Amino acid sequence: MFTDLRKKSGSLIIYLMFAAIIVTFVISFGPGDQGCQAQPNWVVTVNGDTITQAEFRFTYNNYYDYHQRIAAMMNQEFNAKTAKEMNLSQKALDSLIEVMLMAQDADKLGFVATDDEVRKEITDTPYFQQNGAFDRDQYNRFVQFQMGMTVSSYEEKVRRDLLAQKLHRFLTDSADISEVELKEEFIKSNETVDARLLVFGEAQMKPEAREKLKSGDTIDKERLAALIKADAAKARSLLADPAYKEENLKKDLPDWEPAIKEQNGIRKNATYLPDIGITPDLIARLFAQKEIPGYLEGPVMVDDKAVVAQVVKHTPADMARFELEKDKIRRSLQSEKSRAVIDAHTKQLRAKAALDTNEYWLSAFRQNGGDQ
Repeated sequence: MFTDLRKKSGSLIIYLMFAAIIVTFVISFGPGDQGCQAQPNWVVTVNGDTITQAEFRFTYNNYYDYHQRIAAMMNQEFNAKTAKEMNLSQKALDSLIEVMLMAQDADKLGFVATDDEVRKEITDTPYFQQNGAFDRDQYNRFVQFQMGMTVSSYEEKVRRDLLAQKLHRFLTDSADISEVELKEEFIKSNETVDARLLVFGEAQMKPEAREKLKSGDTIDKERLAALIKADAAKARSLLADPAYKEENLKKDLPDWEPAIKEQNGIRKNATYLPDIGITPDLIARLFAQKEIPGYLEGPVMVDDKAVVAQVVKHTPADMARFELEKDKIRRSLQSEKSRAVIDAHTKQLRAKAALDTNEYWLSAFRQNGGDQ
């Protein structure tokens, strides 16, 4: 039959028909494909409800645009490589799963998103407006071409989002902040100490002293740690004597380049100190110091360093300013507590949820321009 067809027609149309047939077979049966079975159009199902590829792409693109704008404001670059390092596609997917789980739970708890609420949400959406008024043609085009959905399926998505929002508000309304919490946060943010710190670590050691600790080409870490602790304790003992002169430290501690540094205005809620690192324990001990000025009872170990610390001033929070800052502190704490409540709730829901991820499609998305 094919021989006769070729003999009877040399037209371009017939050849194009053959080309189309070949392309179809390559697509359907080519490398990596799964035969005639079409790939599903969803990214993940959550307890049987689907999140479509179009929804995922739309959410991912919004995430990408948001981070790109933030980076531009900070004169930084945000590109596909940065998105991959942030694992942006997973963040977008997790946000969609969270909304779906919250909507499903809201439905079980009896929350309702009415037709009027859905209609208002749609007509108030800036995407669907022209000159400040709802434009149905623009709405239909957006839903069809941007979201890849029918109008009815998009309206169900809006209903789902509204249900999730209602449960979100219900949960966060319980995240109230007491007066005690407000005062504690104000104090932590405004109570300060001034301190003088002497650090003992490999970086403060004289080069010739480091050479003496070497075993082959590397420093013996055990001997170094022992020397750090011993000389820090010695320094603390010397400095605690009111008659001792600090300029004698270089003579009395010949292996070191001792330099006492002042750090003023250390806040009670701080966790990091310059030149020392993350050290909430040291900061807590600075604020617990009773004798002022006075040295902490002994050196404090921070990773592989020892710190001799003296508190020279302790400034309580000015409670006269508390009322002026109370509302700002409340908003900040409510935001933190609300996020913690939502995270805990969605973690519980996710632990019990039946999730089925379309790894084949998601992997292809990442490889072909997603967050790669």
